[in-house]
Amino acid sequence: VYTGSSDDYVIACKAANPLGGITSFNVTIRVLEQTYTNTTSLEFENGINSFLGGNASSVTTLERANNGTGSSDAWSIGMWFKPSSNTSGQTLVYFGANNLSQGHIELRQITTNSNTRVRLRYGSNVNYLQLQTPNASALTAGTWAHILVTYDGGTTGAGSAAVADYYSRFKIFVNGVDQSLNKSNSNYGWASGITGENFRFGKYQSGNYPKDILINQIAIWNSYQGADASGIYNSGNTQDLTNLSTVEASMTSAYLAPTHYYEITNSVTSVLDINGGVHLVGYNFASTDLVTDAP
Repeated sequence: VYTGSSDDYVIACKAANPLGGITSFNVTIRVLEQTYTNTTSLEFENGINSFLGGNASSVTTLERANNGTGSSDAWSIGMWFKPSSNTSGQTLVYFGANNLSQGHIELRQITTNSNTRVRLRYGSNVNYLQLQTPNASALTAGTWAHILVTYDGGTTGAGSAAVADYYSRFKIFVNGVDQSLNKSNSNYGWASGITGENFRFGKYQSGNYPKDILINQIAIWNSYQGADASGIYNSGNTQDLTNLSTVEASMTSAYLAPTHYYEITNSVTSVLDINGGVHLVGYNFASTDLVTDAP
């Protein structure tokens, strides 16, 4: 293992042939430190309708056939983003149907009276659960924050007596801290399926584009990762999520690596899915939207 000192291991070897020739030599094994750098983020400029889109039908992690059946329907979405002070509703994540009367997942930033919040809406535009971080959620315009949204896979509607149970299926963590969410609903939630027809970052079904928001390192898990929120946040230090061994002692879930994992590198036209192969296409970005501002 890498120790920081005495990381060269010299092994004395001999090579021989059937004629009796023997050569002695040394082999040196040098153990290097695994390094990870994160220096670039993607900016969604105000007034430019830019967004990232991918093949939704291949993101089965966020789909479900009917009402939630348990852990097999669970998912988690994590990302770093720098909120803006703009008071318009700004979509961060959209997954689901083309028709808003069908099931979808939407995560957006909302800012009112200088209070920046993140809102999750799950369901359709008529039947949904809505959960929103409180004013004191450590989200500040112009300051990097890590958000992790989790769904445990359970039922999400639609009976009035069970609304509290439906709400409990979801959690939103800001910088590794479980938030006390403001909760509301329309028609007691969503009891039907979610089908992958749209998979986008920065665009609702139409409009609601981000305005001067920066994003960095997006990850999607096919499991509930709430128990590992602090390890994923990693005290505010970005890390290579393909290998979480640096925090493995604090991790509890069976799925450590994300199912889909995106790092911002050197392209505004394509953001590669490091783990899952569902690459994102960038629309209406300019090369200047790759900025050296990272968490």
